[in-house]
Amino acid sequence: AESVNLPVMVNLEGFIMSHTHMPIVLPAQRQVDEFLPPRKPLWKLDVNNPQSFGNLAFSDYYVKMRKSIEDGMVKAKSEIEKATNEFEKIFGRNHGGLIDCYRCEDAETIIFALSTLGKEAKASVDSLREKGVKCGVARIRVFRPFPEEKIKEIAASAENVVILDRDNSFGKGGILSTEVRSILEGKRISNFIIGMGGMDVPYTTIEKCVEKSN
Repeated sequence: AESVNLPVMVNLEGFIMSHTHMPIVLPAQRQVDEFLPPRKPLWKLDVNNPQSFGNLAFSDYYVKMRKSIEDGMVKAKSEIEKATNEFEKIFGRNHGGLIDCYRCEDAETIIFALSTLGKEAKASVDSLREKGVKCGVARIRVFRPFPEEKIKEIAASAENVVILDRDNSFGKGGILSTEVRSILEGKRISNFIIGMGGMDVPYTTIEKCVEKSN
C-alpha cells in the first residue's frame, strides 16, 4: 500500500469466518517489525502544527489524480507478488500472491473462486481427480487490480471453466463471473452462485457444480 500510495481493503466473508471460531496463527512482534517498515506518513494530524487537507480538486488536477491511481494499480501487481515472497521468508507461509493455484497444471476443468470457496474447492478437486476428472482450482486473492494475465495463462489449456460466486450483482450475475467472462474467449464457462448469506458450502456441492458444467 505504501509503495504504490493506494489504500488496501481486506474483505472478510460473513458468518463462517466472522461469527464462528476459526484457528489463527498470531506471529511474534519481532517478526512483524522485521516485515513491516517504520511508518512515516507524509501527512498527519498534528495539534501543534494544524493543517487543512482539502477534499476538492478541479478538473485539470482531478484527471491527474485518477491517472495516478491507475498507475498505482498497475504497479501493485508486482508489489503484491514481492510482498508475498518477503512474507514467506519471515513467516514461513505463502498465500499464493495474486492467485493461489491448486493442481491446475494439467487440468481440463478450472474452477475460479474467491476466498473460502476457493479453499473448499481444493477438497472437491481431490475428490474429482479420484473419479478421473482432471480438475484444478484457481483461488483469486486480489480482485483489484484484477489478475487478468494470470487468469488467461491458467485457463489457456482448459476446455471447461467453472466460476463460483458468493454474491450476485443483480441483473448481471456474479461479480467474478462478469470479470472472467470479459477476458476469456472460446471457453465453455459456467457460473454458479452459491453460499450467499453465510450458507455453508461443502466440497460435495462444488463437486456437483463441476459435474453439472460438463
